[in-house]
Amino acid sequence: MGLGSGSSECGLNPHAARNGMFGREEIEEIAPAVKEAVRLGIDARDRSLADSIFNRAIKGEFDVILVMYHDQGNTFPVRVAWF
Repeated sequence: MGLGSGSSECGLNPHAARNGMFGREEIEEIAPAVKEAVRLGIDARDRSLADSIFNRAIKGEFDVILVMYHDQGNTFPVRVAWF
């Protein structure tokens, strides 16, 4: 796409789990997957809050956003585009 560089992913749990306070998936599953992607040469960044990542992408910070479930990929981009 050529807008930004790399990718980032939305955290699964509220507030990206706040270091395990709202779930451990970010720590135990997502962060290790991002590290492995980086090891394989993918320009992946650590998780971001779903309610702010799309604004950052619009400003050119990312080419790709990986969402963890339907509402992150549907609700938040619409809010950003329309409000």
